[in-house]
Amino acid sequence: GKLAVKSAVGTGKLAVGTGKLAAKTVYGTTKAAVGTGKYVAKGTLTAGKMAGQAVIAPIKKRKPPKSEPKAKKLQGTKARLELSKKTMKKIEKIEKQKNLSFLAGELCAPEQSCRIASRVLSRMSCVPYKSSEWKRFNDVLVSQVAHEAEQDRWFLEGTAVQLGVSPEPESKTRGKLIHESLGARCLWESHWREEWLGIYDTCVSIYAPSTKSPCLEIALIDIRTVRPLDAGTVSPLPGFHLLVVETAWICHYVAFRDEDSRDAFGKVLQEAVDKHIKSAEENAFLLRKARFWQGFQTLSNSSLSTSAGKWAKVSCGSKALKERSVLNGRRMAFDIDLKGLSFGADGIAFVEEILSKSLSFNLRMLEEEPDSFVEFLDLTSRLRLIPLDEIDISSKHAFCLFANIYHCLLQHAMLLSMNGPLDKKNMNNFMRTSCYEIGNDVFSLAELYCCVLRGKMSRPSNLKPPYPEVPKKSSTFRHYALEFKDPRMNFILSTGDSSCPRSIPVLKPHDMEQQLSLASSIFLRKELYVDARTNSVILPKVCEVYKNDFGGDSNSCLRCCLEEVDEETAATIRTMMSAGSVSIRFQHTADNYHSYLQLRGAVGESSHSLRLQRSISQDSTVY
Repeated sequence: GKLAVKSAVGTGKLAVGTGKLAAKTVYGTTKAAVGTGKYVAKGTLTAGKMAGQAVIAPIKKRKPPKSEPKAKKLQGTKARLELSKKTMKKIEKIEKQKNLSFLAGELCAPEQSCRIASRVLSRMSCVPYKSSEWKRFNDVLVSQVAHEAEQDRWFLEGTAVQLGVSPEPESKTRGKLIHESLGARCLWESHWREEWLGIYDTCVSIYAPSTKSPCLEIALIDIRTVRPLDAGTVSPLPGFHLLVVETAWICHYVAFRDEDSRDAFGKVLQEAVDKHIKSAEENAFLLRKARFWQGFQTLSNSSLSTSAGKWAKVSCGSKALKERSVLNGRRMAFDIDLKGLSFGADGIAFVEEILSKSLSFNLRMLEEEPDSFVEFLDLTSRLRLIPLDEIDISSKHAFCLFANIYHCLLQHAMLLSMNGPLDKKNMNNFMRTSCYEIGNDVFSLAELYCCVLRGKMSRPSNLKPPYPEVPKKSSTFRHYALEFKDPRMNFILSTGDSSCPRSIPVLKPHDMEQQLSLASSIFLRKELYVDARTNSVILPKVCEVYKNDFGGDSNSCLRCCLEEVDEETAATIRTMMSAGSVSIRFQHTADNYHSYLQLRGAVGESSHSLRLQRSISQDSTVY
């Protein structure tokens, strides 16, 4: 039966029962309720003797349940997504075992979504056909794929009205509208946007959907070539017809619905360009040269290439994130000429050619021969085709390859420095935002220097500009860390400051040992100072920053440098060491920076190179 205990104290009431315990104490107009579990335990509730008081004793903790309560079963889309997550984990194990493609650079949100879909499809191709994992993936994929809708058939058809824009048929700056069409412009390889394109008397005006002003205007005087592109099997948009509009700094790719629309637009545009240049006559060449740098300034505001939006922003020490400046984005990967592109046992042969060409430029030459620099930009686009997964990171070839790419990027970025001459304030931004796309990944100067070339070397101490430092998110780039370890690499890798030689060698695997020794001799002849009167030696600053590479202390640094200096200097230092203790100090951090680099001679010209380097850098030596 039920046990009920009722007790009345003053004007209050107390009720206790099995199954549920309820206590009510009424005092004046105040009410309180207390509920406990199933049983009435000892001392659970104690009623005081004073009217209107109730004392509640502590409740004992129960034993935790043996198992968690069963979750509700997911249904519909949620169930399929949960199933796909489990399947993805299984396929990730297969992916790790097969060592499939790795990506160190962080992508922007739209590109991440595209890569996820692409990875799902590529993973499905790696799973055994008709297996349980394959069936699960196939079911999820079928559930997400939609049939073609009526709106899909409207793609690249119609006029400006259908796209929600109202361009002016005539204006003072652009002239009259000659021809118009709808096209999909390439923002980067996997991202194309439907836009309205209008050819005016002086420019090509491009409007994004539902906008009031053009998102891009290309002056006719800046257009070098208009050509159709048959990308074949590597076309990013199969079934659509591509047109390339080339300018000095970048190639614009536009996809049209059919071949007739592409050819009609290309023909009218070429005629408009020819007519505009003919009207300028003798001033056309000078005008193009003058607009060469103006075009660069325009692109610098959008991070120098369309590929910049593909990658996430990077931290440069301040709260605001900075866009990556991808400097080798003039051509897309599907438009790169493969002629002369060879991959051999000595690494990527064309990288040596690119570095040699880059080191032949200076600021004066860029102004006088802009066409030569455009050819160089096309060569750098080839770096996108390097198969990173095929490079043996434990070989000397890999060090030569990445060191040459690093110096090529350094020269390229110094020539096009957007923030003016380099100094301590902008050096960090410069090293972290100046990038090349290599293979399917992106590398900044800082990431190449710290994570790839020095990836397996010791940690620096007291790191300050010009010596680069990478943000924490860039630690993924240590996946490409080279196995090559030699303290002499500190003398051959330039950071662009005046303590480093202006001349840069093109590293070759069969000559690398001699090149390292020569580079060390040139560097130490300029930066190592011996004072026999005070019995002191001043070592380069790089020896202090990376002293752990040389042994960890000042004496170890001196012994390593002693092996690379000339015989006369080495004899002087040994005499000082035999006479007593030597005072070892380090150079101050360089305050000056080079505006460009230049090519160093061959190994056989070592003596001439030493004299040349000493004469070039004598005015910028810092003791």
